[in-house]
Amino acid sequence: MTVHNLRDLRRTWGNSQPLPYVVSFDNALKEATEAPPIERQEKMRIVAGRPDAREAHPWMDHLMPLYIAAGAAGEDLGKQTWTKHEGSFAWAQYRFGDVKSE
Repeated sequence: MTVHNLRDLRRTWGNSQPLPYVVSFDNALKEATEAPPIERQEKMRIVAGRPDAREAHPWMDHLMPLYIAAGAAGEDLGKQTWTKHEGSFAWAQYRFGDVKSE
């Protein structure tokens, strides 16, 4: 989950309209992840320090798997393949590198 704030879950219960920080943070994370590899590390560092980052992830360790994957990707390009914004959550899928077809 690229955004999950369980504290705000009760504010959005029964209403799937995403909170503003859900969209802004998920979009910023997409931009950083899809940046050229030479820029990606700095852009992802900036995303983690954004004012909406703590709203999106009260505990940043929950976001670290994407940061680890981005670091391990090396020169491979990142691509968001899917996302959904709902309440205090955003789900997104990323891949790094080309997917070879046989």
